[in-house]
Amino acid sequence: MKLQPKSEHPHGLSDTDYDSFFTKDKHIIFGFHGYPWLVHRLTYRRTNRNLHVRGYKEEGTITTAFDIRVQNDLDRFHLVQDVVDRLPHLLKPLPMRESFPASKWMPAPRTWPVIPERK
Repeated sequence: MKLQPKSEHPHGLSDTDYDSFFTKDKHIIFGFHGYPWLVHRLTYRRTNRNLHVRGYKEEGTITTAFDIRVQNDLDRFHLVQDVVDRLPHLLKPLPMRESFPASKWMPAPRTWPVIPERK
């Protein structure tokens, strides 16, 4: 609830406090272990519109904690890619994605046996 404005929630941050934490113009990479739209809704009226949220993408599968992070781009590799791609002083993103595609370092997706429905 802290991300909401103080005018909408008693525990929310004032605009001044929010801007002192997140700045008014810098990119924010937000790794959230939930649905990204929730963070976007909580920060909708804030000054800084450079918010990039990585979070849970519903795939309908349950897997290991590591696989969930990789599938949702929440692992360190994907978060660093986001940061490097958004550094404002770089004229273009580094060729990191081409040099190290996920297929080289990430294991192939697991295929689980399909359990037939009981009749």
